[in-house]
Amino acid sequence: MKLIHKIQYMLLLFAFVACESPEMGETINDSDGLVSFVIIDPATNIEYRPNAGGPYNDGDTIYFKIPSPIENPLDVSKLKAYCSIQNNCKIVPGLSAGFIDFTDPYPLTVITGKGVNKTNYIKVVPVKPKAGFAKLWAKFNPESYSWWAPGWIPSIEVVGNYVLVYDNVEFDGQPIKVYDRFTGDLVKTISVPASITRQICADDAGHFIVTRFNNYGAGFVVYYYDNIDSSPVEILNWPAGQSPVNMGFKTSVTGNLKTGKCYIYATTGIAYTSQSQTVNTNIYYWELNDGALVNTEPAVISTGLATWNWCAVQRKTTEANADLFYTYHVYQPDQGSRIVAKTGSDTFEMNPENHMYRIFDLKAFRIGNDDFLAISQQAYEDAAPTSLKVFDVTDKTNFGMKPGDEEYDRFVLMQSENFPTWNVTREGDVAVTVNGNEACIYLLVTSSGGGAGIAAYKMTYYGE
Repeated sequence: MKLIHKIQYMLLLFAFVACESPEMGETINDSDGLVSFVIIDPATNIEYRPNAGGPYNDGDTIYFKIPSPIENPLDVSKLKAYCSIQNNCKIVPGLSAGFIDFTDPYPLTVITGKGVNKTNYIKVVPVKPKAGFAKLWAKFNPESYSWWAPGWIPSIEVVGNYVLVYDNVEFDGQPIKVYDRFTGDLVKTISVPASITRQICADDAGHFIVTRFNNYGAGFVVYYYDNIDSSPVEILNWPAGQSPVNMGFKTSVTGNLKTGKCYIYATTGIAYTSQSQTVNTNIYYWELNDGALVNTEPAVISTGLATWNWCAVQRKTTEANADLFYTYHVYQPDQGSRIVAKTGSDTFEMNPENHMYRIFDLKAFRIGNDDFLAISQQAYEDAAPTSLKVFDVTDKTNFGMKPGDEEYDRFVLMQSENFPTWNVTREGDVAVTVNGNEACIYLLVTSSGGGAGIAAYKMTYYGE
């Protein structure tokens, strides 16, 4: 009951803050005009942003490099777009909400707050992509909980031909829901092994674990499932007192939980309020061989950070000195999320201009000889939309790139459409499965009310 009361209190607090009027400042003399421009390919609903960000000078040509797959070429004559301008500015004539022909540079004129006309030209350049993306399906519940209840501790994972969706609303024992990953149709449900459970994490061979995190003295416990029809088996129990508070807030698995080598990574955290930052910023991991723990006590990696609200970690492979990717979040207006890659003794931090303020989860995966990273992201506001973004992280030195840099389109491969949400619990997840030169990527959109669901995308790898 204490936990429920805390959530109710926070919802009231968020509602109060959301109703406060922001200080807009003096805007009557706004002179930049156009601030941003976004093009949407209606064939995929994927959004594209220009090589260089705004604001723009009068006469500037704004270039868009948009992938044009061989089997599904880009139709530059039938694209959609939206843009943002400063207050007291206006577009003449207004930007069409329908199809726009970008065969030739498209002129866009903005009258600034000072009454000055500024014209920019939007130029679309089709390029051979390193990877192509297409939306497979999306399941959302805009008005009811008919598909699945959008609670405040959700998790998704891909296991074989299924997407597992877990939403333990206020620890009330909701079952895991199993969906056909190709269609999004419900197949069955699976009972959870304990009340204070947190996540589903799959291995590389179709097995998965369900975790109970150390909240209210529950300890950090890991339950193993051989498949969607099997019963859970406890394989790890790190009791409260030994385990840090909120241990297992984020967990991941790399390898095969049943055969050979496997790793379970976990961190502490709490997402629901900026006042609950954890001071335990270590990364913990356990090694398993043929399903048995090598040691019951975890190995510890110190990040050296002072604090975070949450941290999601993904080890790329079970090989010695394998790359380690993690994203941590510090809930302060001037900080937010960061993405870090550790490769041997080298550490690379991604330029934060490449992602939004909040990153909820990340998944590293490999196709051919190249490495990729998929993230779930959201801007600062709880009501900001959620989106999926995919990077090519084969060359870690590209982490320093920013929009507008040469070959930027070879680093940032895709950003999905925006999915509206009201994410007061600050949750999200992403799952990936790879088959040959294709990957299916699943984005969980969490919303405290209507609008929650999952969007599924297919990524086809073309190579250089």
